[in-house]
Amino acid sequence: MQSNELSKKFIDIIPRAMQSIREELRNSARADFSVPQFRVLAYLGRNTVATNGDLAQHVGVTAPTMSRLVNSLVERKLVIRTTDKTDRREIKLSLSSKGLAKHSELRDSTKDRFARRFENLKIEDKKLLTHALKVMEGLFE
Repeated sequence: MQSNELSKKFIDIIPRAMQSIREELRNSARADFSVPQFRVLAYLGRNTVATNGDLAQHVGVTAPTMSRLVNSLVERKLVIRTTDKTDRREIKLSLSSKGLAKHSELRDSTKDRFARRFENLKIEDKKLLTHALKVMEGLFE
């Protein structure tokens, strides 16, 4: 397959995969979060600490929109705000222990739903998909 064909296929499939993830999150009975809120939890779960600007860029929203989103997570005691010791104007955001637990719960629930989708794949297809995902991970790190 040529690079152009591969990139077209990639651009076609990734939005469908993301839509499927969003649907699985919405369908989870315990998921009382919007997808942007889940993405904030996921980002903080991977990066430990971030700024409002980091999160806004990651989620693809404006800084004021992210501030409102973060405020709701702080009010729910899922995210903690702390002042940077070297620059008091800088606010650092991190998950609380409750936020870590909720992130883990949502991720596990969604992961379990996808695992059921993958159950019927042939072993060869599972190996091929696993390899392809490892290659993609390397491309996007």
